[in-house]
Amino acid sequence: MKTIYIGKGNDNDYVANDSTVSRKHASITVTDDGRVVLKDLNSTNGTFVNGKRIQSEVVLQPNDVVLLGRYNLDWKSVASSSNGGHTRRVSAYNPNKKVIGRANTCDVCLPYEDVSSEHAFLEKLSSGEIAITDNRSTNGTYVNGERITYKVLHKGDVVTISKGHVLEWEKLMPAAAAGKKPAGKKNNLAYKIAAIVILLLAIGYGGYLMIFRERPLSPDQAYQRYNSAVCLLYGEYSYRISIDIEDQNLAHGALELIGVSPEASYSFDQDGSLKKGTSGYTGTGFFISEDGKMGTNLHIARPWLYENESQLLSQTIQQLFARYSTAYPILTSMIPHIKVTGHLDYLGVVPNGLPMKPGNLTECSFINASDDTEKDVAIVQTVTHQLPNGVHTYIDINAANTAPEAVAQGKKVYVIGFPLGVTVGKIKSSGDEDVLENQIQTGTITQNRGEIEFGHNAPTFGGASGSPVLDEYGHLVGVHHAGLAKLGAHGFNWAIKVEYLKEIYK
Repeated sequence: MKTIYIGKGNDNDYVANDSTVSRKHASITVTDDGRVVLKDLNSTNGTFVNGKRIQSEVVLQPNDVVLLGRYNLDWKSVASSSNGGHTRRVSAYNPNKKVIGRANTCDVCLPYEDVSSEHAFLEKLSSGEIAITDNRSTNGTYVNGERITYKVLHKGDVVTISKGHVLEWEKLMPAAAAGKKPAGKKNNLAYKIAAIVILLLAIGYGGYLMIFRERPLSPDQAYQRYNSAVCLLYGEYSYRISIDIEDQNLAHGALELIGVSPEASYSFDQDGSLKKGTSGYTGTGFFISEDGKMGTNLHIARPWLYENESQLLSQTIQQLFARYSTAYPILTSMIPHIKVTGHLDYLGVVPNGLPMKPGNLTECSFINASDDTEKDVAIVQTVTHQLPNGVHTYIDINAANTAPEAVAQGKKVYVIGFPLGVTVGKIKSSGDEDVLENQIQTGTITQNRGEIEFGHNAPTFGGASGSPVLDEYGHLVGVHHAGLAKLGAHGFNWAIKVEYLKEIYK
């Protein structure tokens, strides 16, 4: 039986130069019967086996992952070594482990308030498999929507740090290629391949599709995959008043005569009264490409096209001109030339999971929309032409499902958005500030409403306009744009078919 002492101090049998390792951190004892026993020696940052802190001696199993603080210990190498009365020093750097967290010393830095300083560890095991370990984080680490302490990952698993930051683990640490088959197994492999071929021939192509077809996502899987792509849009718009005549000096003088500034912006208060300045509003948008393009509604990007405010304002100005025309008859001839135009003064996006404040807004510009306002979709883009910090994925517009059967009645759909805007979307966080969190709702397609739109019953409310409508496989099938919730008729909602978003994207 031999015992190997491990720690940062030079008097240990195995020296680990890592700031989270104590001077005398742990010991490994190899018993006469071959068992490997790990013991924590009252270390400051703890000893962990498969993500769980040990309180007493633990007998290690072949696939166990051991952490001293955040140092990944190759315990098999330690156990097989002989102390021989001399010290072994090992480097703190481990190419098979990446530290994920908020601290700028992490291998993968996620500078968000809901991420712990050293949140989790991603590591390649000796078998070539990839494992994720949560480092006792405040807001947790999730795999396919389930909170974990330790998990061996498989291709396609969705890993989320906290609840809003998808980790592209397959790019960070690809799994090792499969090794050669042991000698003597070739015939078995040939038999297996032959059996599969015979099975496929027997069950036919339909059976093949049944086995290998795309799997549906649960609501939590869909949310974990795409919540980062769905963001809150904040906009401000106003109206400009002009008189469309050749003599603009005369036009400006006429407007000033009735108390209107030709250069000013005008909007309406909630009580309907006219004011100088802009009107603010919120809606939902979702990223559709890595260059910062977003899908949303045209009535979010150009709200004045769907309001009667410009008509009301035009009528108000006409009435003022008529009133003053008794004293100034020339005003009568100008009334037909009064022009009221809408103007987007500002549009910005706040990523999911961040506080609603100016520092988290990324300005956007209008890119494209249909000339037909019935096709209530638009594309806007960040002025940086990049995904903002806090956005880790996008809903690929090129993978959208435009097949007619995708919006057939009875099909299951998911809608992710911000119903009621910040009223519902703002939640308490572990920090000092409230953060935004979108919601996922489940429903079915209820109605074919013709060429442009379809009906669905996923619960929504004002503020969810511009939300992506996904099929159960996570493909974009539409953009939510209207409903009757304000009238108390819940479950009667409408979405624009995704083909019209693709049409303006091209």
